[in-house]
Amino acid sequence: MEIICINDNFPPELITAIPNRPQQGKIYTIRSMFKVPIIEPCYAVLLNEISNPPVNHSSGLGTYEPSFNANRF
Repeated sequence: MEIICINDNFPPELITAIPNRPQQGKIYTIRSMFKVPIIEPCYAVLLNEISNPPVNHSSGLGTYEPSFNANRF
């Protein structure tokens, strides 16, 4: 499935932590989509065109590839 980025504004701490981010107006293909159980559940996507090095999970449960909130597309 192809999607278009409509919001590429990231806070400074995420710009530092996630070197490769989607750019507004560009078309991407969803590699994976999943529900993220946070305060207000949302969906996150991984994109075929973007990969990032693993980061440590704040819970201490290991590492993961950063994903992007589906609301950005």
